[in-house]
Order: sequence, then C-alpha cells, then structure tokens
Amino acid sequence: MSFRALLRLSIAAAVLVSAFSQAEGASSSCNWFYIFVSPGGVLGAGEETENFLYMGPGFDRQVSGKFYLGGSVGYLAHMKELDETSNQAFSLSGFGENWFWVSSLNATCYLFGCDGPAKQSFFATLGYSLFVRDGHRNLLSIGLGKHHTFSSHYGLRLEFRDSIMHTDGSYRHFLELRIGLAFH
Repeated sequence: MSFRALLRLSIAAAVLVSAFSQAEGASSSCNWFYIFVSPGGVLGAGEETENFLYMGPGFDRQVSGKFYLGGSVGYLAHMKELDETSNQAFSLSGFGENWFWVSSLNATCYLFGCDGPAKQSFFATLGYSLFVRDGHRNLLSIGLGKHHTFSSHYGLRLEFRDSIMHTDGSYRHFLELRIGLAFH
C-alpha cells in the first residue's frame, strides 16, 4: 500500500468515525479518532540512532470514567541520511523497501480535562505494540500526551511515546513524537 493510499484510507476512516460519533452523541470530550505522523528515532545499547517516520490512524474510546481503550495502525519507514553532496537532509529510503506495519492497543487514562468544555486534556497510556514485516516483534509502549481542542469536533493530539523491544538480551527504544489531527 502506498503512502497516498494510506492517507486516503485514513481520511475516509476519520470522516466515517467522526460522523458515527456525532450521530451516537458521544458523551465524553475525549472520545477521539485521529490521523497522525510521528518522527522518531531508535535507540539501542551501543548502536547509532536510527531515524524513522511513522504514520496512520488511531482512536480513543471511553470504557469507564477516566479510562479509555485506544489503538492505532500504521506504516513505519526507516529514514536514511543522504550523502553529503545532496541538498536534502533526509530521504525516505523507499517506502516499500525499508518499512513495516505497526499496530498498537493501549489503555489510556485521561488525567484531567475530559469532564467538560476544557480546551486541553492530558493523558498517560500503556499498551502493546506489534511490528510486522517478514516476521513480527512484540513491544511494550508507554506514552504521555495531550489533546488541544479547537472546536467541539476537532483538535490536535501531541504525544511522546516509547515502544520498547527486547531482542538478543538488550533493549531497543522506538521514541516518537506523535502529531495528530483529531476528530470527535
């Protein structure tokens, strides 16, 4: 699936979920669907930092009180520095050659800001991530973030997330900054 196809699919899903949430009369201001892009880096024991770009759709739906169930799916591409003769700083190394699918399921606790017309909502999240390409890898994900609400149906999601992979007796941290356009 190409980047354009994923973007079109994400926008179509956002419109459908937004329409469904409005028709359903969602009572919580923290029931969100979002489309995100996440620049990030991979840190590991004794390894150089590797940069990546991760993008896709995600959601948060209230389960009980301040607790929500969330998830996301996406496309993660490894970014390679171009040689010194290039005018560009980075290039996506072939969306198709050096990429993999990521899915995540998370429990999210909105710490405050969901109980009324608040413009900002702060949250913490803990969950499971699955990286898939030729094989698969299981990861633990931990994050902190906030939603800034622009109107009753649109907002901005900012989240710092660390997805931790244990391989060969060491840990690799996939650190990312999620920037998303959120829909109610």
